[in-house]
Amino acid sequence: MNIATILNNKTGLQLSIVANVLTSHRKSLNIDVDKTMNELTQGLYRAIDIARHAPSSHNSQPWRVNIISDDKSQLIAAIGFDSTRMLTTLPKLNDEMFISLGVFTGFLKKTLTAQSIEAKVQWVQKGYNIIQITLTKAAINHAYYFDESLIIERHTARGPYLSTGLSNDQKYTLSESMQGNIECRFIESLAEKQKIKSLVNDYAGLDFANKAVWAETYRHIQFANQHKDHGFTLKHLFGDVSSIFEAAFRLGFHPKNHFLYQALGMPNRLAKGLADLMEKTPCFFALTIKEEMPKAFYTTGLSLADFMYQATELGLSINPVSVLLQNDTPRKKLESLIANDRKIAFFARIGIAEHQGIASARRSKESICSTYI
Repeated sequence: MNIATILNNKTGLQLSIVANVLTSHRKSLNIDVDKTMNELTQGLYRAIDIARHAPSSHNSQPWRVNIISDDKSQLIAAIGFDSTRMLTTLPKLNDEMFISLGVFTGFLKKTLTAQSIEAKVQWVQKGYNIIQITLTKAAINHAYYFDESLIIERHTARGPYLSTGLSNDQKYTLSESMQGNIECRFIESLAEKQKIKSLVNDYAGLDFANKAVWAETYRHIQFANQHKDHGFTLKHLFGDVSSIFEAAFRLGFHPKNHFLYQALGMPNRLAKGLADLMEKTPCFFALTIKEEMPKAFYTTGLSLADFMYQATELGLSINPVSVLLQNDTPRKKLESLIANDRKIAFFARIGIAEHQGIASARRSKESICSTYI
């Protein structure tokens, strides 16, 4: 694709960088930063402002960036977790935190590259610091096209998808996003999709029935008149709802009423509703790994960052089906069905959403980044 085609076909926020110094095309990222910062620090803050739109379980946004060394020629930062924002009630939620960190880092690196900043990443995993990133100004502006709107305007679509499946070209493009030993498999056969629906129907209620897990989920729901920088609303789950519905949900599903809504069979009803949604899905995909290690889940997230960027560009939406991975029995049954002796790190629906997802609350870049110099 030539430069003219790129610039003519893309709209909105975008950045084009071409190596040829005679025909270099560049647009600055439209983000406010402190102009007293040096160029690398400004570049990092711009990158964080894009990367903060990465998805995370319950929209918990558990990332932390600490600048530990900063001068005009080099910036070193530690990237890891904000312990106060991590989900902890199930062991598999820790794996999801590493996946989210990988997506965050993947988006961060894309935005840095778009500013001609080279990022060298080193795995350290010391306490809550997981990687160390070293930034330097690139000697040459490498040919690179980046559309930040594909990250900012990507929202999880949890409703029905159109019956249109993915083309072979689309699946090939998405599979090319895989890094390291991560493998991608698409599930489209009717028989396999029916088995997935049955698994959701049988096991999705486990999370709703577990009081501690539900209490953690409930804390991330943003009800009317609440202003949080994380979490989700009932509209994200159910679409437009009335104030009466919201008030009834807020009271009826409060963790203090756990035994009541369990006695009424609500976990199984919610599971059935989710299972019915599986039937309206043209395709699923699984990202698989060899070993369940933190670095493997992080690399899954790096792969997912590119996958999501490409999917959004193709007009596709993604909805994780994490309820099948968070408990041992459904996860092992799903792996025996589709994983070919590998471990499933991420599993989701993919397709063209009938209704696009809506934006979620986001932390400020300042709340994510600290300086320790």
